[in-house]
Amino acid sequence: MKYYFIALFSLLSMLGSAQQKKIDSLLKLYSTEKVDTLRAKLLDKIASIYTETDPAKAKDYAAMGLELSKHISFQKGIATFMLSIGNAYSYMGNYEKALLYIDSGLAIAKTHHLRKNIAVLLNTRANVYQQQGNPKLAMETYFEVLKMAEEMNDTATKGMANFNIGGVYHGQNDIEKAKLYHEKGLYYFELENRRDRMAIGYTAVGSDYAFLKEYSLAIKNYEKAIVLAKELGNNRQLATIYDFLGHMYNKRMDPEKALTYILPASKIWKEVAPDCQNAMINLGNLGAVYLDIALNDSIMHSKYKMNPENEKQLLLTKAQPYLERAIELCKKKSDKAYESIYTNGLADLLAAKGDYKNAFTYYKKADMLDDSIHSQDLKNEIAGVEGKYKLSIKDKEIEISNLALAVQKKQRMGLLACVALFGLMGGLFYWQSITRKKNNTVLVKLNTKLDEANKVKAKFFGIISHDLRSPVSNLINFLHLQKEEPGLLSPQQAALHEKKIADSAESLLETMEGMLLWSKSQMENFKPDVRSIPVNELFEYIQKQVAVNTSIKINFDFAPGLMIHSDPNYLQSIMQNLTTNSIKAIDQSPNGKIIWKAWQKGEERFLSITDNGPGTNEEQVKALYDETTVTGTKHGLGLHIIRDLAKAIQCKISIQSQPLLGTTFTLAI
Repeated sequence: MKYYFIALFSLLSMLGSAQQKKIDSLLKLYSTEKVDTLRAKLLDKIASIYTETDPAKAKDYAAMGLELSKHISFQKGIATFMLSIGNAYSYMGNYEKALLYIDSGLAIAKTHHLRKNIAVLLNTRANVYQQQGNPKLAMETYFEVLKMAEEMNDTATKGMANFNIGGVYHGQNDIEKAKLYHEKGLYYFELENRRDRMAIGYTAVGSDYAFLKEYSLAIKNYEKAIVLAKELGNNRQLATIYDFLGHMYNKRMDPEKALTYILPASKIWKEVAPDCQNAMINLGNLGAVYLDIALNDSIMHSKYKMNPENEKQLLLTKAQPYLERAIELCKKKSDKAYESIYTNGLADLLAAKGDYKNAFTYYKKADMLDDSIHSQDLKNEIAGVEGKYKLSIKDKEIEISNLALAVQKKQRMGLLACVALFGLMGGLFYWQSITRKKNNTVLVKLNTKLDEANKVKAKFFGIISHDLRSPVSNLINFLHLQKEEPGLLSPQQAALHEKKIADSAESLLETMEGMLLWSKSQMENFKPDVRSIPVNELFEYIQKQVAVNTSIKINFDFAPGLMIHSDPNYLQSIMQNLTTNSIKAIDQSPNGKIIWKAWQKGEERFLSITDNGPGTNEEQVKALYDETTVTGTKHGLGLHIIRDLAKAIQCKISIQSQPLLGTTFTLAI
């Protein structure tokens, strides 16, 4: 007999056992509890225990919890009890009502963003699709749950989703993929140390190895599951494992040993859940084992040597009601997968009895059922569901990678900006350092010059004070002498002294005027007022201020209308000092004369003064070019004034002198 045992697990349905004592304890707590939310949670636990053993009672307790949750506006409780009622209807075979309540619970969970509840409700919806014989829709929903679990990083939900995906692949006889996903689910169960879920995980992986005929690995996983089921006191899980072991030994052509597991499992199912899906599978297993014994000639002849044919007919008769009852339950639960298996077994049984007509009918029906759930198109569609999920995961990874690259780019740009900023700051500091050094060098030079200038000024004022002291002292002495001894001097001597005093006073006045002019040129904020000056006005000023007080003839040579651009006060002071110096130079000469000239050459204007005095030497004109040179008022004070005033108005002074022939000062403006 060709026989396939398909492991279709509903994870949530395997998490409890029908323990009446536990139910009684929970009901007692419920009757004394005052907090409504805790009362609702107790009702949820009671309903979950009754789900498979008595789904009608499970529905009633869940309905009580739903009313209580609505009364206290406990939204999470409403979604949970919607799930429980949906589960109960699913086990009762009413899939339309099951989906109605599950979808209502989903709407509430989504409205209030209860992501964990959404995942569990979607998983239950997928279980219903699987029971309805719609593995493609079930697979799509399981992968939706897996995606949510990955996003939430919820280990428990990832384990649940992977485990159930493995169940769909097992139902499609894609055992390698089934084992892969079952092992993933088991890995997550182990991470959480959920021993109840680990038990069904080991059972599923064991069934995968059994299907691949790796029996030693299958037995190893089954034994782990048995230890956990006994430890937890979960008889239902223990019965499920016995059924798997019985099926495995039957595939190994050891049906008698298979019965040593299947019969104890049958006893447990009769006690805890006689109408559940696993009890249905157990009935089918019993019928299959009795059928395989009957069809195994070696067993029949070794065990029933006297009448093997008679015993064969008895075994076939014994197997038939088990198979028929299993098929009946499959139809009631709309389970086409197991209905196909047991229908095929019943066809084998009828053929063995010689009822070939009915056997052929059942073979055709089994093939039709098998084609409806194992067609290549359906397998391709299921594979496409996984491909879409992997593609969405890949797209998400690409999106995350792009975001990471964008962040890295921003970080890189920020780093480059920081480097540029630090570089700019470093350059700025370096530039400031260089500038500071240059400024310090300039300041050192300026301080040195200032110190020298202060020393020069100190010497200068020392000389000035000495030059000023002499005429003032002479004037005072003469006044005292005239007051105390008026008859001591003869009229000639008195006249001579008066002349000397007058000369000294004039010299003193000249020196003071020179000092005032020089001080004016040294003022930091005193700036020249440059404007156009007619040359004839400059010469008229010299004529009025200087020429009228001397017998020396001064000639003026210039073109009418000639204009000079400069500060008139500065320029007049320079010209006055130069004229005074020339008068002094030729004062003792009987034929002394002075000539002032003005002319234009291109854009530049020139003024010159020429005398026919004795000329000057290098030492006398040094003060005109060297700011550190200090001389007395009688020997170059005017040149100091001329030098500073000329510098202020950017006037260039040149000198030409020949001994005994005279001197010419030229001003270039």
